[in-house]
Amino acid sequence: MNEFDYQKAVLLNQSGNDSAEGQIDFFGMFRNYVLNKWYIYLVCGIISLGLAYIIYKKLQPVYQITSKLLIREREENSGSDDDFLKRNLLLSATSDKASNDIEILTSFSLMTSVVEKLGLETRYFWKDKLSERDAYKDFPIVVDSFLLNHIDNTTFEITPVNKYTFKFSQGSKSGTYNFGKLFSNEFGKFRISRVESSRLAPGKTMHVEFLDAKKVAKKYLDNLNIELSSEKNNSSVRILTMVDEVPQRGIEVLNSLMEKFDQVKSQANTDITLKTLELLDGRIRDISQELESAESTLEAFKLNNEIISSTTSDLETTLGDVKDLTREQRNLELQSRMLQSVSSELRDTSDNFKMLPINPSLYDGKVLSLIQPYNDLVLQRERLLMSGQPSNPVVQSTNQKLRSLRNSIVAAIGNMQDDIELNLSKLQNQYDKSNSRLRSVPMKERGLADKMRTQGVKENLYVYLLQKREEVSMALVSDYANSMIVDPPYSSIDPVGLKKVQIFAGAGLAGMAIPFFLIVLLDFFKGAIRTEKDIKQILPENKILGVVNHQNKKSQQLLIGDPQNLATERFRTIRTNLQFYNREKTKCIMVTSSTSNEGKTFIATNLARSFALGKRKTVVVDFDLRRPSVNKFFNGNAEIGLSNFFLNELKLDEVIQISSEIPNLHFISGGPVIVNLLEIITEEQLSNLFFYLRENYEVIIVDCSPIGIIADSILLNKYVDKSLFVIRSSYTKKVMIEKAKEFFEQHKLVNPSIIFNGVKKQDDAYGYTYNHYRN
Repeated sequence: MNEFDYQKAVLLNQSGNDSAEGQIDFFGMFRNYVLNKWYIYLVCGIISLGLAYIIYKKLQPVYQITSKLLIREREENSGSDDDFLKRNLLLSATSDKASNDIEILTSFSLMTSVVEKLGLETRYFWKDKLSERDAYKDFPIVVDSFLLNHIDNTTFEITPVNKYTFKFSQGSKSGTYNFGKLFSNEFGKFRISRVESSRLAPGKTMHVEFLDAKKVAKKYLDNLNIELSSEKNNSSVRILTMVDEVPQRGIEVLNSLMEKFDQVKSQANTDITLKTLELLDGRIRDISQELESAESTLEAFKLNNEIISSTTSDLETTLGDVKDLTREQRNLELQSRMLQSVSSELRDTSDNFKMLPINPSLYDGKVLSLIQPYNDLVLQRERLLMSGQPSNPVVQSTNQKLRSLRNSIVAAIGNMQDDIELNLSKLQNQYDKSNSRLRSVPMKERGLADKMRTQGVKENLYVYLLQKREEVSMALVSDYANSMIVDPPYSSIDPVGLKKVQIFAGAGLAGMAIPFFLIVLLDFFKGAIRTEKDIKQILPENKILGVVNHQNKKSQQLLIGDPQNLATERFRTIRTNLQFYNREKTKCIMVTSSTSNEGKTFIATNLARSFALGKRKTVVVDFDLRRPSVNKFFNGNAEIGLSNFFLNELKLDEVIQISSEIPNLHFISGGPVIVNLLEIITEEQLSNLFFYLRENYEVIIVDCSPIGIIADSILLNKYVDKSLFVIRSSYTKKVMIEKAKEFFEQHKLVNPSIIFNGVKKQDDAYGYTYNHYRN
């Protein structure tokens, strides 16, 4: 097979790969991102597994603590509608809704009180090389009291010297003290005692850390989860779960939390009950005095008028009517007085907010709808004051809401009192009519009736208030539990975290996934052309004339020579493509790129060598006059070149140099660099240059400046027959190709084709599969 047939076969073989265009080369991607960088995955895998081992040893396993709590709800609809005190505090406590219960259970103040009660602000633990192990109520020592001078660096080492003394240290600072004795040092004041039931090991270091109670409470609140026992919203059972490194500690935290919750709920009901008792006691004192006065007046009237009893039927009938009217007046007057008492307390403009008694019979619906949120805000304000200051913005905001509600309640009560006065006026009219009938009754009997009526009203009211006070007192001392523990807290048998298999499996996956995504991400942000597909996405209309494999720095210059060399074969293929597919004679070929360092001079010089080895007289012209580099590939005289010709210092035949390595190969270097040389060049000089070269050479290779930086190559369009645009794999930026795309679309390059340079060699002979130039 002659050379032409061989070159044709190579071209047909390359063209056959076009059928694979548009398919995703998954194996190529796997090879590029995984196989070729296996060492990165190995190092990352070893590091991940090492870190997993350290984490597994350092972190403590955690256990899940679970409990069930039943919230008891008080009945709200007991008592008759006409008895406004019978449904007082014991029957109208604060609302027991799921959201309110969860808010109380997860309140910061409640958890802080639990932490302080259990002493969780002091942490005891053992420590070895890699791990720490918490101890709770099984530690040989206990800190009875402490007062820190500094909040930071609050972890100390305690090493028993003997059963009486110990060494207290932090870093290089230490001191020896006695167990059970108060001592002071630069860190603060402490007293550390032995636990008699535990044995001390002299020389074995123990660790104690002093924590902020609020931070500990925040940690436990983050781990606490509360939900309903069923999907029904009316369920009264709450499921409490949390995780802790020490199961016993977690169990005691939940127990204390539920105990504190019951205390808070009970205290809220007790406060309202005491407020109602206070109101009843005041009214009883007033009515008692009024009753004594009415009885004294009645007794004096009988003595003065020598009246023993009333017997006339007319008097009894009239008195019966009056009694009915006065009973209604009594209820309205009592209601008005109690409303007046509540209104008087509410008119206090200070921030001394107190609970208000809730009585559905005393108030109308509008007042009730205002008192309930008022009491809830009072309770919320008291809880905030337990852990904060009155100047706290949240407390101030709550005060503002309470003042607004207080004004609204006073206004609503005023409207109720207006209605009561209207009803009293109507009753008074009826009473006046009945009273007019009494005028016919003898004066003494009528006077007696008045005194007896007044005395009877006061007596009935006094008995009624005493009865209500006893009912409220019974509610206060009754043993009514607001909650009941259905399932006491219990711990899971196995840890719920730090499972060995999961940790190491996750580390192994991370050791593979992290480098993979980093490699892909870096490749993405690098924004460089890597494959033919990348080129086709930007320049779909332009053909790839040939592919040149990546070369190391030692072999970047002298590639052509060995006929079995892969690079020789690549350039022979490009040469054949130029000869075979272009039927018209291609004599002058310009080589350019989008930017520097993409290998255009490398392509130009080695393509010239390929033509020269093909026994065609070839010349390479270095037209990159700002950065000439052709001379480096031929080791010629850098002081003689194209700039000397354009400056009329030398003749054209004097700047042409002959390659000492390959026959038929000449070159013209750039010569001395002159910044404004292109401003000196004339069209006549260019015409003479290329006329001479066309007359004396079969192939002319022009190494031109990058079009992405300087558009000097456009000046040569009228003198060249073919343009080769060099794109370097993993180097040429896509954004530069986007900018150069304008030159292709506007036909500023003559008959352009693409040379894909720097393709890294893979396991196969040619690396990636690329689609080459086709008509």
